[in-house]
Amino acid sequence: MMYWVWTFIFLSVTYSRGTGACPDKCSCGTTSSCNGTYVNCRFRGLTTVPTNIPKDTCALLLSGNQLTTIENGAFEGLSNLQTLVLYSNQLTTIENGAFEGLSNLQTIYLNDNQLTTIENGAFEGLSNLQTLYLFDNQLTTIENGAFEGLSNLQTLHLYGNQLTTIENGAFEGLSNLQTILLSVNQLTTIENGAFEGLSNLQTLYLNSNQLTTIENGAFEGLTNLQTLVIENNPLHCDCQLVPFLSFAKSRSLGLGLLYEPTCHTPDNLRGTQLKNLQLQEMSRNCGLDFTTVTPGTTELAIVSTEVMLPSNADSTTTTRVTPHNDVISTTMVIPGIYRRTTFTKFSWIVK
Repeated sequence: MMYWVWTFIFLSVTYSRGTGACPDKCSCGTTSSCNGTYVNCRFRGLTTVPTNIPKDTCALLLSGNQLTTIENGAFEGLSNLQTLVLYSNQLTTIENGAFEGLSNLQTIYLNDNQLTTIENGAFEGLSNLQTLYLFDNQLTTIENGAFEGLSNLQTLHLYGNQLTTIENGAFEGLSNLQTILLSVNQLTTIENGAFEGLSNLQTLYLNSNQLTTIENGAFEGLTNLQTLVIENNPLHCDCQLVPFLSFAKSRSLGLGLLYEPTCHTPDNLRGTQLKNLQLQEMSRNCGLDFTTVTPGTTELAIVSTEVMLPSNADSTTTTRVTPHNDVISTTMVIPGIYRRTTFTKFSWIVK
């Protein structure tokens, strides 16, 4: 009997010296997933991050509590921490410096909270972070530089938020990022340069948003992109979408996850799969109105990359023209002026 008592005391003292006492309401032990102490504080009714966390903690579980904020220095001294689980709390904000000192952190779960914005510098110091879970929050915006310093981040989960746009530079510095999940948001547009610098990005999920068109150059610089999922968006299939489709075809990108993306408008193309569209078909749906300045009937043809208007024209007529070749650009000509406009690929010449 005494043997087991002394054994228990010895192990308790050894554990205490090696890891420190376990926080109140939490349980501590070891795990095969990391080298150090495993601290379980899940569903304990906590309103603040507990103190007295063992210094050698490698995994800290704080999910299912009532945390509303992560204060600066909350995890001070936990340089061995590799996994931090904070999902299913009531977090509304993350203070700058909240994760300071967590130089070995590889994975952080912040999903299923009430975060509305990610401030610049929120994740400063997490140079070894590889996976960041931010899905199912209430994010409406991401500030430029919000992910600054996450040079080793590989996967970023942002789906299930309320993002309406991705600003230029939002993902600046994420040079090793391979996958971004932005599905199930409220995105209506993707600004040119939004994904600038993501030369290693391979997979981008934009499905189940409110995208009606995708601007030319929106994915410029994504040299390693292999999968671009855009299904379940209300895409308007007209000439403005042609540059994106040309880009997708040239890179042999898969655009669907569960099914092929289709046109939402115009009515005569509703339900048509993007992969089956031809540039000629899409240009017919531009519904172009041309104001010209020649007496009588104006003839329009796609023959060059210039729009030329006779300078001696003395009257104006309006002619509605149905395009009959591949067209991606239009212009309005002004009476009495000779104009020349250069477009990306195709244009009209008035003759």
